[in-house]
Amino acid sequence: MRLSGKLISKNIIVAHKDEENNIQEELKKIAYINYRFTSNHEVAQNIKKIYYNAKKFKDILQEQIYILNPHIVLIGGHVGISSHNVIFNDSLEYNSFSIINNILFCSIRHPSKMDYNYMANKINEIVKVYKKVVNSQ
Repeated sequence: MRLSGKLISKNIIVAHKDEENNIQEELKKIAYINYRFTSNHEVAQNIKKIYYNAKKFKDILQEQIYILNPHIVLIGGHVGISSHNVIFNDSLEYNSFSIINNILFCSIRHPSKMDYNYMANKINEIVKVYKKVVNSQ
């Protein structure tokens, strides 16, 4: 195999493949939750109805998240954070972290409002917090 005109050894390819597999496995432990109770993205959100449904279905939503068994859950936007707080009886604030049942919940900007610099910085921050959580257990 050639990359930039230089021969790459099998060991490097295998090491890279192992690293890639590790990254893929870790990504499976991260969930992004969008607490929206309609599948039609063109329908304007009814915030009162979102909160009503969050409260009404909180046990089911908690169970679904626990079935996913993520290590990290990303929650975007103020409505998502408020819904999370209803569902988990939590006090998660915008741009902060919360740990519930060994799951790190992270509030972030809504994906529609993100830029690459913000996301890169946020990922680094989440990794640091996650490492502290894992090391304290």
